[in-house]
Amino acid sequence: GNLRLTGDLMSVSDVRVKKSIFLRSSSTQLKNVQSLKLYTYNFNSYWNFPQKHTPKMGVLAQELKEIFPANVMTLSKTRQLSEHVQDKLLVVEHERIFMEMVGAMKALAIKNKVLRAQIEKVRQLQRQLPEERTVDTLGTSALLVATFVLGLSFVTH
Repeated sequence: GNLRLTGDLMSVSDVRVKKSIFLRSSSTQLKNVQSLKLYTYNFNSYWNFPQKHTPKMGVLAQELKEIFPANVMTLSKTRQLSEHVQDKLLVVEHERIFMEMVGAMKALAIKNKVLRAQIEKVRQLQRQLPEERTVDTLGTSALLVATFVLGLSFVTH
């Protein structure tokens, strides 16, 4: 069924109740999020949900299990409203996916910062060119930009 609330959904996150704390790699999180596939879908009619005809968006637990095994759990038996029993139904913990996306966004912010710095260096080089060279053909400027960016990308990796 649906869960509706008018307040905030909150969970304990105090460091005093946690142990074995390890920092996750945002670049790994980005790679994981890039592997996710999103689908639109409707529930089967035997689930008898009030909004069964309203398209939903999400992941497929079977695929998610390949990327984030800890985010998928198996229920032993589930009884739908229609008395149809589904054995070993897979369910997804969405909060962990959300947290993985936060890490992926951090990785993208870092990549964005690096790219902005590279663009600024190209602009500085462009300003240093003699006036007649800056009006030169687009091909020369593009070659300069490509050479600089490719050269710099080898240095940053």
